[in-house]
Amino acid sequence: EGPRQAEGIVQYMVKQSLPAVSLIEDSAELASFIDSSLTPVVVETGSNLNATFYQLSESNREEYSFVQTKDSEFASKYGDEKILLFTKEFPEPIVYSGEDESAEAIAEWLKVESLPYFGELDGRSTFEKYTSANIPLAYLFYNTPEEKEAWRESITKLAQEHRGKINFAGVDASKYGIYAEALNMDQEFPLFVILDVVSNKKYGYPQDTELTTEAVEEFVKRYDAGEIEPIVKTEEIPEVQENAVYKIVGKTHDAIINDDTRDVLVKYYTPWCGDCKKLAPVYEELAEVYQSNSEASKKVRVANFDADLNDVDVEIQGYPTLILYPAGDKSNPIVHQGGRDLQSLADFIKEKGTHGIDIDALEKDGGAEEPMSGLISLLKKFFFSFTV
Repeated sequence: EGPRQAEGIVQYMVKQSLPAVSLIEDSAELASFIDSSLTPVVVETGSNLNATFYQLSESNREEYSFVQTKDSEFASKYGDEKILLFTKEFPEPIVYSGEDESAEAIAEWLKVESLPYFGELDGRSTFEKYTSANIPLAYLFYNTPEEKEAWRESITKLAQEHRGKINFAGVDASKYGIYAEALNMDQEFPLFVILDVVSNKKYGYPQDTELTTEAVEEFVKRYDAGEIEPIVKTEEIPEVQENAVYKIVGKTHDAIINDDTRDVLVKYYTPWCGDCKKLAPVYEELAEVYQSNSEASKKVRVANFDADLNDVDVEIQGYPTLILYPAGDKSNPIVHQGGRDLQSLADFIKEKGTHGIDIDALEKDGGAEEPMSGLISLLKKFFFSFTV
């Protein structure tokens, strides 16, 4: 946690050693404090929210400076018993006016209001500030500083209109253009795309159409109305399932996991993940056990999902992640936390699945294999038997 550069570490340590809240009673001293602060300043005039304010400061002291004052001159100018946010971006403070006066609600308000209308994404720290606000983030990738300035007025206007609903930021394409691909866009600039930071869905302005201020305004309006479809990165749907492990792609993910007749186990993986490669043969064997029995194959599906090549609206903490979607209870998926050997995985499906299939009680009867999948499995076993 905290900064990693020498100067930042020193500032961090100094700030941690000081009280979370500074008490300043002189208006001139307070004005000087606000002007010289390197972080946004949160001021409480009065003490009605004293306990809340101190709770807020303790959990947010790294991002903001907190001041409490009862100075009458300051209170007469900005209001008594108020919480004010001072930033370099705006000449006047922003007053908290929410009905919910909990520390959590005020903290969420600060995350939004401390950001500029049209800021700059220039590294991990700024990206985290925007995503922590938990509202959609609109990116404008630009080629030159002059191009960004040409967009500033229209983007700022949009940001003001959608404050608290959508954040807006510029990205220097000459430095960070490659990140456009992570947003399912081509490296053709300028470009405009909105990321839903909660669902990870991307909504990009069509790159075969000229990007104008009027077009972006209309695009944002339609996005806000729920009229824009997300761009889903996906492989093509397989014509034939070649293995016992069922291959899911972005286009088919929701339909497969929501098959209410089956307990569906999905392995979310990436090709570069070492643990994923290690699990692959065990997972294939697990799938073949269910596939080889006609009744079990109708009740259990073992599937793969390549998270590198496909988008999915599922929170993944690391790879591989195994999630079971029980039949008849799809709204309550279960993440596998146990062992990754064959028996542990089978026990997980038996105990957490709706059908309670016990692999030890299954008899092979030819199953319900997809066309050619049985032959391919046999060929794989034959050739793999000669591997040194």
